Amino acid sequence: MKLVWDFSVSCDNQIGWEWNWTVGCLDCDVPAGTFNVVPDCIHREYSLEVNVTSTGDAATVDLILPGDTLTGLGLGSKHSDRSRWTPR
Repeated sequence: MKLVWDFSVSCDNQIGWEWNWTVGCLDCDVPAGTFNVVPDCIHREYSLEVNVTSTGDAATVDLILPGDTLTGLGLGSKHSDRSRWTPR
């Protein structure tokens, strides 16, 4: 946060304002993960392999996919989702 003064108000007129600043930081660690695309060209499909590398400060995390939610995934959890695709 930065305070910028544009000189439009003078201290000569004895008008003053009290500023109270509060700065806070998030006290949480966010989850992290990686993913790999696993192609299956013969069947014109692919999988997304998701690897949970950190649950942050939570015990587990949820992986939300369109139409599906996987809950309670822990460190090192892996999930593959097969989806259809059409090459162009």
